Amino acid sequence: SLVVAGVPPLRFEPDSLGALLLGARTKVPLFPLGGGLCGASAPITMAGAAAIKTAEGMLQLCLAQLAEPGCPIVWATGGQPIMDMRVADMAEAGPEDCLGTIATAQVGEALGLPTYTCSFHADSKRSDVQLGAEKMAGIIASMLSGQCCSINAGAIAKCAVASYEQMVIDDEILAFARRLSAGIEVNDDTLALDAIREVGHGGSFLGTEHTVTHLRTGENLYLETFDRTNPKSEYEDILDRAHRKAEELIAQHQPAAPPEHYAALRTYYQQVAGQEAP
Repeated sequence: SLVVAGVPPLRFEPDSLGALLLGARTKVPLFPLGGGLCGASAPITMAGAAAIKTAEGMLQLCLAQLAEPGCPIVWATGGQPIMDMRVADMAEAGPEDCLGTIATAQVGEALGLPTYTCSFHADSKRSDVQLGAEKMAGIIASMLSGQCCSINAGAIAKCAVASYEQMVIDDEILAFARRLSAGIEVNDDTLALDAIREVGHGGSFLGTEHTVTHLRTGENLYLETFDRTNPKSEYEDILDRAHRKAEELIAQHQPAAPPEHYAALRTYYQQVAGQEAP
């Protein structure tokens, strides 16, 4: 896939548009990225920023379709960073970014296109309370607005740094948000009236068949990296737990793909680059 970005407001470099046209003609999925910083390279108002971002994305969409009608497009103008006037720098993980994500999802839905955003953005320079709040807000906004896909898990400090430990933590945050967005399923089984009658007054549901049946259905989320132990138990920092988990995953992982995928990649590389694939 290919992400193509302009130089906001309302300007594109020739090389960027050339890459867009090449991607369209070879039917590489394109992600037109528009928009700038509210108050600097985009209007300070959210509606104005959404309007100019949509215009920049529409230019790319139209050019791509003129070059290759029907080429795959993912509407990718998600999120909305602002210029924080107090520090004269970008803030990419505020509530405005969440609102931009929601607006992008609505525009993509109106256009009948899949959508893409950067819901794991964080301004914090370390894995702290601020970072957790920023990422959770972004992910929930993305999921509840119906975004199709997102990137930047593991990113901190305005995406200047990537962390294996933070990627593990982000996976937990994502699981939390997925369970939240799934809502509550209500039917005869989940209402558990038979189990309530069985246990009666003052009993326990711990050993009932109903509890055992639903133990691993995802009804309750059992997080691994978040600390849920007794308040009097020994404290271990979440980064230490995430580091241990990351080391385990890296040690166990064996990258693999079906042979036909490798063959298709080699063929494509030969056609585009005109040489043997490495």
